[in-house]
Parts: sequence; C-alpha cells; structure tokens
Amino acid sequence: MANAGEDNSGSQFFFTLGSQLDLRNKHSTFGYVNEETIYDMLELEEALVDENDKPLYAPKMIKAELLNNPFTEIIPRIIVQEIEEVKGS
Repeated sequence: MANAGEDNSGSQFFFTLGSQLDLRNKHSTFGYVNEETIYDMLELEEALVDENDKPLYAPKMIKAELLNNPFTEIIPRIIVQEIEEVKGS
C-alpha cells in the first residue's frame, strides 16, 4: 500500500531494489522477488519517468504467486464465473 499521508493510503504498492531503512515502520513488506525475475526489476528501474518520478508508461504485473498463505482459516470467495458454469451444467 502506498501511503499518501494519515488516513490516505491507496491501493498501490512499490518495489525496492535494496534495503530501504527509511521505510521501516512506515510501510508493510508483503513480498519479494525470487529466481530470475530480478532482471525484470532492473528493467523497471530504467523506465521513463516524469518530473515527479511517476512512470510515463505504467508497467503491468502479469503474474503473482502466493508462496505462503498466513490466512489459512479464511475461505476464498467463489468467483462468479465458476457459479455461472455450475448453473449451465
């Protein structure tokens, strides 16, 4: 989550290419890049940005994989598409 001030967090997240001690106790860490994808991260660092460091062309995450689910007691929602498939059977 990106923090734009008190009571003003948006649905954004960011990657860092190294330790960022100044972010400690301000933002939550909830993932990491593994295997060969570090090279993709280095390409993100080279993206064209405007005067506020916002990317001119927003990069897109195509895939994410959950390696460890800390919330095993939560029951996932049924996706609407799955419900429609059951009705059509």
